[in-house]
Amino acid sequence: MIDGACGRPSGKELPAEFLGSGSGRDARWTAAGTAALLFDAFAIIETRLRMPITALQVHAPAVGAARVGEYRGAATAASFGDPQAEFCALRDGCGAYDLGFRSKITLTGSDRARWLNGMVTNNIRDLDAGRGVYAFLLNPQGHILGDLFAYNRGESIVVDTDCSQAEKILATFDHYIIMDDVEVTNVSEQLTALGVSGPSSRDVLQAAGIAVGDLLPLQLQDLAWHGVSCTLVRGDAENDSFEIWLGCPAGRRGCCGRFGSAGDAAHCPRHPAVWS
Repeated sequence: MIDGACGRPSGKELPAEFLGSGSGRDARWTAAGTAALLFDAFAIIETRLRMPITALQVHAPAVGAARVGEYRGAATAASFGDPQAEFCALRDGCGAYDLGFRSKITLTGSDRARWLNGMVTNNIRDLDAGRGVYAFLLNPQGHILGDLFAYNRGESIVVDTDCSQAEKILATFDHYIIMDDVEVTNVSEQLTALGVSGPSSRDVLQAAGIAVGDLLPLQLQDLAWHGVSCTLVRGDAENDSFEIWLGCPAGRRGCCGRFGSAGDAAHCPRHPAVWS
């Protein structure tokens, strides 16, 4: 463990064999203990360097994030300081939240629907364009390898899953493309998402300049928002929840302020965690 105040090892959290002996043991570190601490520290740093940072996290200080942490394989805002107020905003008004911990994978090629349909637990083959389904990814023995949403985009299928599962799912996809006309592309670096949920979510979206159509659960709507091309996705829950898929960095930067202003216009109780 590293002492956050001064960046030095914290002896009280270490096994005794990591420390020297005698009355001054707390001040004298054994070579083995120091080496072990350095090894652990570098492992943590390496993991953090590999871990993707969500689009919202890039702007987290501007929206009042109190703490940053890992969530489902990505580094993002972990707390805004008042979980009860954040929950109340989502329950009674509207909240916008980070979905950058989700990875996006596109499948193209003439065999994509038939090929994916043979590996998941839902019907991909007959999925209408602009619609999505939730499914488990299985191995040939029927064991669950992961879960995902699959959306028919007409010329492609977009697979949406947690960052923590993306590497395994990509490896599985690659393993089972044999003679199939399927191309798999990880577009997580080019595409991120924000969630908008709560009883006032439609009003806030309208106030932000997003015209919400009469969408069915897991249905897509392509639109232009302040000059930025994006996709609105209705959630699969009974209550009104939506995702906004954004690919343009300028669109990501402007979303926070626009939702805050939209929440004010819709007379939602305001909280910095969710720009309600």
